[in-house]
Amino acid sequence: MRKQALILLTIISTSLYADSTHYEWGSLPVGGGGFVSGIITTETDDTLIYARTDVGGAYRWIGSTQTWKPITDWISESQCGLMGIESMAIDPQHPNKLYIYAGTSYFSGGMSAILVSDDYGDTFSIQATVTSQFPAHGNDGGRQSGERLVVNKYAMERKP
Repeated sequence: MRKQALILLTIISTSLYADSTHYEWGSLPVGGGGFVSGIITTETDDTLIYARTDVGGAYRWIGSTQTWKPITDWISESQCGLMGIESMAIDPQHPNKLYIYAGTSYFSGGMSAILVSDDYGDTFSIQATVTSQFPAHGNDGGRQSGERLVVNKYAMERKP
């Protein structure tokens, strides 16, 4: 009985091996990187959802494809610490405008910065480097404790 089971397993594994030569390998979509430490939405658009991670950058939900789009993949290797997203905020008056407070103390010399996008996170500019004033650490304890960045809609309404 044992010998028959071994012969059967050998036949099955040989046929599986033969079939594997016809297998087409492809990329596996990864839904995110790092620990998802926060998700933000806005009252003005219930389809607009962003997620932040401790070391894997930030993402925007694309409802039509049911996928998360990485929005911080533009960050260079020399600035990789900015992939640690400490906090995010959506401008309540202009939901296309996203602010990110980013930095990780042990990468990129501890560089911390405020990143700003005017196009839902498709492109960003580094608005301010705040390393010495407000060092961020997206991978520190308490990273899931809530957002530390907010847009004051009343201050945004005033004109200089």
